[in-house]
Amino acid sequence: MVKNNSLSIGTQDRDAKCPDLSRIITSKEIRDLFDNFSKTTSFTIHLFTHDLCHIFSTDEHPLCSLVRSSLHEEIDCPNSCMRPMEDALKGAGPITFKCGARIINFSFRLTRFGQSVIITGRGGFAEYEDLIEFLRICKDRGLTDLPFNKPLNLRGEGYALDVATSLGHSLNCILEGFEERDELRVKLKRLTSLLDQNTIEALSKNKELMYVYILDTIEFILGHTSTAMMVLDRATLTYKTLYSTGRHKDILKGFRLDTQNPVIKEILKSRSSVYPVDSSRLAPDGGLGDIESTYIFPIYIANDIEGFICIFNRRLSTEEIRIIKAFRDYIQVTLENQGLRLSINKKTDEILSSLLDISKAIAPLLDTEHLFQTILDKSLQLLNAEQGSLIILDHNTSELLVEARKGVTDAVRAKTRLKKEEGIMGKVIESGRPLLVEDIERHPLLRHPNRPHYKTKSFISMPIKIEDRVEGVINITDKADGHAFNEYDLKLLESFTTSAAIAIQRSLFYKQTESLKELSITDPLTGLYNRRHINDRLKEEITRFKRYNHPFSFLMIDIDNFKAYNDTHGHIKGDQVLKALADTIANSLRTIDIAGRFGGDEFVVILSQTPKVDAISIANRIKERVNARLGTFHVDDSSKRMTISMGLTTFPDDTSSIEEVLQKTDEMLYIAKKGGGNRISHL
Repeated sequence: MVKNNSLSIGTQDRDAKCPDLSRIITSKEIRDLFDNFSKTTSFTIHLFTHDLCHIFSTDEHPLCSLVRSSLHEEIDCPNSCMRPMEDALKGAGPITFKCGARIINFSFRLTRFGQSVIITGRGGFAEYEDLIEFLRICKDRGLTDLPFNKPLNLRGEGYALDVATSLGHSLNCILEGFEERDELRVKLKRLTSLLDQNTIEALSKNKELMYVYILDTIEFILGHTSTAMMVLDRATLTYKTLYSTGRHKDILKGFRLDTQNPVIKEILKSRSSVYPVDSSRLAPDGGLGDIESTYIFPIYIANDIEGFICIFNRRLSTEEIRIIKAFRDYIQVTLENQGLRLSINKKTDEILSSLLDISKAIAPLLDTEHLFQTILDKSLQLLNAEQGSLIILDHNTSELLVEARKGVTDAVRAKTRLKKEEGIMGKVIESGRPLLVEDIERHPLLRHPNRPHYKTKSFISMPIKIEDRVEGVINITDKADGHAFNEYDLKLLESFTTSAAIAIQRSLFYKQTESLKELSITDPLTGLYNRRHINDRLKEEITRFKRYNHPFSFLMIDIDNFKAYNDTHGHIKGDQVLKALADTIANSLRTIDIAGRFGGDEFVVILSQTPKVDAISIANRIKERVNARLGTFHVDDSSKRMTISMGLTTFPDDTSSIEEVLQKTDEMLYIAKKGGGNRISHL
């Protein structure tokens, strides 16, 4: 079954000298990212050209190695993987598929600079039925050396799709800087053939001369027309005409636009590069005279509009708009100074370095508490922020648990429980969508006064999603430079959170696996080891004796008069006796000894590295303590009381196999019971 999901990787036209995608994608930095991603997700990563020639692999998946060695015609390896990869070339998003051996794979096309590569991940098994089919194939081919010896995580095809999506987003974030740099290179190459770069850079030191030069250049391009250069006056929060040309220049000299003008708000919201507008909307009071139409070309510096190039009463062709936009873009870059062009490279390096650091930090972490704090610390580092918290949803109680926090405020403490339906975090978890707030006091949904102990009014709340479930939220506030968070910060945190969610899922799976493992080897009533695990430990003790010649002793323990107590007081009270007995035995042993429940009221103890003389001493101590504890339970109104009988054998003095250990120790227990109970019998 193949699943499709929309994953926008991006396509741009490039000239003949565009960057080589294969070279970039196999650079050391990105190879390191693939390696750490593979460790985090348990998927090996493989790269192919658009014609499916192999480029790079993090490693060969052990399951694939085993299958390939079998030369099994039914599996058709590697063709069963190559055919779906051809489908990935045709689609816009990632696909998941299972090879002939039922191993789950994902594949997607990455397109940049007009070039494409195919990225494939190979993992384990999605479903139980896939594992069973794989084992059948191995049995048919006589493949016994399986590359796993413990329970596998069967995570479903959705997990593979999430891994593919996360990897695609991470690569997009890294390659975006390369693409921005290339776009800028092409743009500068085109414009510098028309403009005198030295003149513009010299004029940029005097903005008024620069603005005059801008309008003179536009007049040179368009011919004689009415234009104005409007610049933000921060004292009055208005855009005022600094320089104007053409027939309407006298009307335009005193013209101003308030920053709250609806047109200005629309431009800021849409981030338009060119905005045609009816002049009556700019000046409803008729302040523009007979000017009917206006083209506005905003000049953006960082997140603000520095000014506008305005062209009045002229119908611009598509080519004229393209030329003026290109000229405006070039001026924009110049006004941001030479350092802005260099910052593109710096930004790319910082993103790549941060993602690699984060990937390396979270890949080996299976302890959830340490993992949560590391994710929060790296999130703050990535956004250059000072305060934050990581909150996980407890599905059992529908409460929010603060798992990690950092900052000077004590408003949110680690391990604090919050109500899900209260506050901003609950809204983010309920909607599943991130929240970017530039000003909490002006946000239309919040309008809260700024919170105590916070330096800025801006924050980001990012949901943590595992598959399609929202499992928690990361809150980031207080940028170190005092500025508000922006869309770039939001996308960066979103990309990281997607990767971090996979590590969280891996940690939770590990925790669940350990819990299930513990449940599978322990007795649910007493918490002692069960019979199956005791048998395994006996095998280990015999192996240890063969290697180190260390003997061990084995005890079987049975409660005298327990049936009479159960008949009198009932099974619930009887269970209390069994728990008390188990606790007393466990507290009477050394750290190297092992206690277990064999069934009913019968318990066993393995005394590791213990000869018979020492075992008898330990058995007497256990008997004395247990009898004292059982003395607090009264069988009935008679003098009858509960005690314990014990059978003891020592390996290899008395027995030579596990079967003999169990059989002869049981015989010794029988002799102790027949002799009246409350005694220890041994060979």
